[in-house]
Amino acid sequence: MCLSFFSDEYEIINVDILDCDEQWVDPHYPLGGSSRMLHFCINSLIIQETNLIPYQVTNSDVIKKGVNKFGDGKKQSLNIPPPSIFKKILVALKSFIHPIKRCLLDGGYPLWLVKFTRTQIVALGQQYLTKTDFSLLFSKVDSSPIYFYDKKLPVKNFKPYDKSLREKIFQMNSSEEPLDNIIQKCIKKLLPTIYLENYNLVSQRVNRILPNRKLIILNSQHSNGAAMLDFFIAMSVERHSSHHLMICHGGCYGVMDISVQEKVWARVSDSYAMWSNEKTYGEHCVSRKLPSLRLNKWHNNKALSKGNDILVFITGRYPNRYAYNSIFPYTIDDSYDDWQLRFLSSLDDTILNTIVIRDFHRSDRLKSGNLVLNGEQYHLKTSPKKIAFADAISNAKISIQTVPQTTYLETIVMDHPTICYWNPEANIIREDLVPFYDDLVRVGVLHYSPESAAKQLTNIADDPLKWWNSNPVRNALKKFRKNVCFTSDDVLDVWASYIKEKA
Repeated sequence: MCLSFFSDEYEIINVDILDCDEQWVDPHYPLGGSSRMLHFCINSLIIQETNLIPYQVTNSDVIKKGVNKFGDGKKQSLNIPPPSIFKKILVALKSFIHPIKRCLLDGGYPLWLVKFTRTQIVALGQQYLTKTDFSLLFSKVDSSPIYFYDKKLPVKNFKPYDKSLREKIFQMNSSEEPLDNIIQKCIKKLLPTIYLENYNLVSQRVNRILPNRKLIILNSQHSNGAAMLDFFIAMSVERHSSHHLMICHGGCYGVMDISVQEKVWARVSDSYAMWSNEKTYGEHCVSRKLPSLRLNKWHNNKALSKGNDILVFITGRYPNRYAYNSIFPYTIDDSYDDWQLRFLSSLDDTILNTIVIRDFHRSDRLKSGNLVLNGEQYHLKTSPKKIAFADAISNAKISIQTVPQTTYLETIVMDHPTICYWNPEANIIREDLVPFYDDLVRVGVLHYSPESAAKQLTNIADDPLKWWNSNPVRNALKKFRKNVCFTSDDVLDVWASYIKEKA
């Protein structure tokens, strides 16, 4: 239906597509949502297969030059000079020291060690918990306070991408439904070799480290190992009925109306732990509202507003990386640049002189040239490169959040005065959670235009705490925290009880 709409409305468009017979993406591993090349490949196959929009195959050299210049997704430019001998030595030392530090100081161990332990609980990553809380949680479930990780699979002995093999296996069945043909072509061309040519090889590697017992696997995006972990989880569930528990990762998951990422999690998880009110993701996955592990460190660690800064969180220039119905559930749309300029243009010099800008958790991105907002034209200060998130908050009397990333929930949980604004057409909230966001709109915490946010900031800038501690704001925040970003004093006891229930 969508394709028909485009073909009817835009008959004069002629689009450039990739040469789909060329190999544009890593043949061995699945690519994440930040890979524009993967998106370009899929879009090219859609356009080519449906033939509803006039197209032409673009010059491959032009695309390659563009990737070399601008990188792919969040990656930096590919035109990076070869490292010096000194840098090579530093990288080698880091690769040697980092695993030792992770084991001795942080409690992280390689995945192969699981087989030689008696633990029934396998944490992939430390779930954003402090070391103390992580240890306390695992002591409550009578398990060792360690988490596991793995490195990216080496491809040294991998079989190459085999086009002839794929031609034999994937016998294309022509369908009247264009989507069916598109899916077949995407699988045939883009399926990573770990699921086909090298499936047996990877399975054999994982089989050597797989424990012969049921596990409770605590998974999240805060882990690494990718393909190895995926095989480990799947084989453990299939062979030993292990329980795969996906834990909410960030501020948009469980909040936005559509998230392909969550739909995928629901298909591959036995249960999904959410910070917000429970939501049905299908018969295969049970959602459970549990107090947030990621937000727990802020629950009883309220930010003291020691300074006079107005801390404005802005995001980097990653055009179209966050697509509303893609792997990431929120959008930084084309209006974002203009919204930030409109916000600043609505403020007087007195307020502008106290603004400090920061790129959410990664303040170092301020120096990378990726920022959407060029603060220099307003002579804005930037958050020091090395200053920690909590310190930056403490130095500010109020925080301004420009997209619904996790940081707006963190400052709200920290009980730090916060004003949010974003485009509601790009960031669509789950219908059952809308009333709690509407409450924030009514008391001036959330705004759907930059001018409204700027007006609110102007009105309360002299004493944000007076506004923040007023009864209407306190009541709205109380309901919001309970239903959207739930935390509690007994978070570790609740989680321990739930883990034991699944054991």
